[in-house]
Amino acid sequence: MPNCLWCGARYEEAIRWTRLLAHGRSGFCARCLEKLEPLTEDLCEVCGRDLAALDPRYVKGNVCGDCTAWEADPLGGVLKMNRSLYVYNGLMRDIMARFKFKGDAVLIEGFLDGWRKLYRQHFKGLVPVPVPLSAERLATRFFNQSERLAELLGVPYGDLLRRPRHGEKQSKKTRRERLARRDNPFVLAPGAERFRGQGFVIIDDVYTTGATVRFAAAALAPLRPARICSMTLAR
Repeated sequence: MPNCLWCGARYEEAIRWTRLLAHGRSGFCARCLEKLEPLTEDLCEVCGRDLAALDPRYVKGNVCGDCTAWEADPLGGVLKMNRSLYVYNGLMRDIMARFKFKGDAVLIEGFLDGWRKLYRQHFKGLVPVPVPLSAERLATRFFNQSERLAELLGVPYGDLLRRPRHGEKQSKKTRRERLARRDNPFVLAPGAERFRGQGFVIIDDVYTTGATVRFAAAALAPLRPARICSMTLAR
């Protein structure tokens, strides 16, 4: 029996082909999985937010108020859709902290099945593009969490973006500060031109205001992509 990647408890796992092909990777036990909140129904058709959790005054049709506001922004129309696996609740916040800031890169393998299913359901055929870190951030964190998530999909991904300037962590910024930024921190990587005309799905860990994935989408726009979407572990 494997040990839960989060709490360490031993648990019995249902046999599935995805697990047999995953070379014995462990996952999360049922008790930990019950504490996560999947995003599966009544979602904003653009960003994938849980519409049932919003005041109806901030919902227009099947679109949340945030996405309606983004429509008036030059960045708003580039990203066609985001989908996320889970709500960013207390347990997901703790998992992300251990994954990103304490270097537990293996922890994310507990999401293998759901993460690949999300890709197949909404983005099959699109080239995954991880959100890059600055060189300074990569040196302190030792790995790029978005690249790790892209690798977990099990399909070839495109290293198409760079973040040349080092800035303050997004987690340290207020919502207003995230939305106020106008200079795009991302640029196309050398050799990205060979992906011209393809469809892309930007990979990141958490969707908060949507600014990061929209800046990434804007940086990819010169490639004249067939479609640009994003997927994140949490929303």
